[in-house]
Amino acid sequence: FQRLRPYIQIPPVVKETYFTEEDRKRQDSIYNLRPKKFESLNVLNLNTVDTLTLQRIPGIGVGYSRAIISYRERLGGFVSTAQLKEIEGLPERIQEWFTIDSLPKNSTLSLNKSDFKTLVRHPYLSYEQVKVIMTHIRKYGPLRSWRELQLYPEFTPQDIQRLTPYFVFE
Repeated sequence: FQRLRPYIQIPPVVKETYFTEEDRKRQDSIYNLRPKKFESLNVLNLNTVDTLTLQRIPGIGVGYSRAIISYRERLGGFVSTAQLKEIEGLPERIQEWFTIDSLPKNSTLSLNKSDFKTLVRHPYLSYEQVKVIMTHIRKYGPLRSWRELQLYPEFTPQDIQRLTPYFVFE
């Protein structure tokens, strides 16, 4: 021990408070940057709510709020609160927090005028379905109704029902 004693340094006794007043103020300001959660159920319009307001819902953080907004933008707006179930990992009773007033303006796409890339980005259209649409337009001209697409096995009645609010035949 005597040989090692010059190399050993023992720090002085630490005071009872580990943080200075400045550290405490900084920590409080970082805490205050987080949005305060709603204490009771507030019903929000799903098509107009922003990410900061979404983060105030218990169980929704930055990731889920971004996922909801991103999905809303890809869809062109929500038609039903049940569509939230299509976003993976959201809390089960999240639908209670929302209502749908109406679809936002310019939320519909023209099936006949849209290009392949635009259509394939829509969450309700698969790659195969977009190929069928493009082939049909190239061979037979513009689509006039959903009945024309129902003839193809790629489009089920459920697909047509989901797609109807988002597409037009102009």
